[in-house]
Amino acid sequence: MTGRRVVRALVSCGLCTLLLTACGKGRAEERAADAALAGFGATPYSFVYTQVSMGGAIAVTGTVDDPYRYAVRLFVNGTAVWDEVVVDDAVADRFDDPAEAVAYLSAGKTLSSPTTQGQATALGALQARQWVLDNDGAPPLPQQSPTTRADTDPFYEPLTMAGYALQAVDTATAVELWSPSSLSPTYNPDPFPAAGVGEDRYDLVRAAFPQAGNFLASSRPPPGLAALRELAIYVHAGHLTAIREDVNILARLPELVRDYALDIPSGLTAGAQTALAQGFIDRLDRRTGAAPIEARQVTFTVLGPGAPVNLPTGAISADLGLLAYQGATANPSLPNS
Repeated sequence: MTGRRVVRALVSCGLCTLLLTACGKGRAEERAADAALAGFGATPYSFVYTQVSMGGAIAVTGTVDDPYRYAVRLFVNGTAVWDEVVVDDAVADRFDDPAEAVAYLSAGKTLSSPTTQGQATALGALQARQWVLDNDGAPPLPQQSPTTRADTDPFYEPLTMAGYALQAVDTATAVELWSPSSLSPTYNPDPFPAAGVGEDRYDLVRAAFPQAGNFLASSRPPPGLAALRELAIYVHAGHLTAIREDVNILARLPELVRDYALDIPSGLTAGAQTALAQGFIDRLDRRTGAAPIEARQVTFTVLGPGAPVNLPTGAISADLGLLAYQGATANPSLPNS
């Protein structure tokens, strides 16, 4: 049994815990959303993930057999950039567009300069659009990694989107079942498409801004992600079909002006207003040590099972430790055999 497979039972126990937690929730809508999210990934699936922000657009497509066996591809502004395949302890990578990959991954601190001859060999092969295989360099299980991994690993969030939404449900004010005939919809205007035939859509109610209390506008705690985002979970016959998120800072501009004395000069475009508000929230977050919040739109769509995941043939064996969370030291806490 390989080092990563030996923890399968622990992951399974964690999933059971999540399911029991979901079943213990009070409201039917929250229990239904939680159960679909907690049970997700028990069978193979493929997916498409997209994210649009002020920094540009990325997309990730992938096929997941189980947490130890998956294949993913990164697109940056429509260009295929990076392929990765993980099978147990092994990982294989290829740069589809080496120049774009090096620029994008270096800026995100995902790619570092080689420190060994094996890493230099890996970088040379990647820049030549070749597959590179590291038999012991698979990254840690995404489900067992800190959320800060998303800062340097563009595959992390797509592979853990159900867990991300599950946390959002737990911190939401309430969960409401979407209805086309509702007189008081959760979101108005509604940024998301209607539920499909036979599909339920669960909307997370935004949290309120921090109460004024004894705080001055200059010292009030930041609003937090739960107060700025809109998130919908789509479920068909108890199974997750999609997750959509809209972190719409512009829509909360009136509250930022009212509660934080944010000054918005007249005549600014919507994009300039968003950038100004984004910068203001960033300063609030840094002041309190809170995680940064980014205005963005995310769509995660679940497709049917993909082709079985296998390592590529003809790959060059080398040390992939120059990529964040990869290489022989990526998983030092697990046994090797």
